[in-house]
Amino acid sequence: MNSYDAAFIAWVQEYWNWILFLAGALLVTGSTRDWDWLCDPDTSPFGQRFSRKSRRVFFFILGVILIFMCVWNQMPAQ
Repeated sequence: MNSYDAAFIAWVQEYWNWILFLAGALLVTGSTRDWDWLCDPDTSPFGQRFSRKSRRVFFFILGVILIFMCVWNQMPAQ
C-alpha cells in the first residue's frame, strides 16, 4: 500500500460520517427529482422486478435512514 492509499483511508476514516450524510442527501434528492441514472429500471439487472416508483421509494427511504444515522451518531451521549 502506498502513501496515497494510506492517506485516502485515513481521510475516509476521519470523515466517514459526512460521506454517508452526502450519500443519503444524494439519494433523497435523486429520488425526489426522479433522476434517470438513479431510478431508471431499464438499465439495471433487476429492472423487470421493480418499477420506477418502487425504486424511488426505496432510495428515498435508504437516504433518510443514512441521514438519520449520521445525525444520530453526531448527537452527544448523555
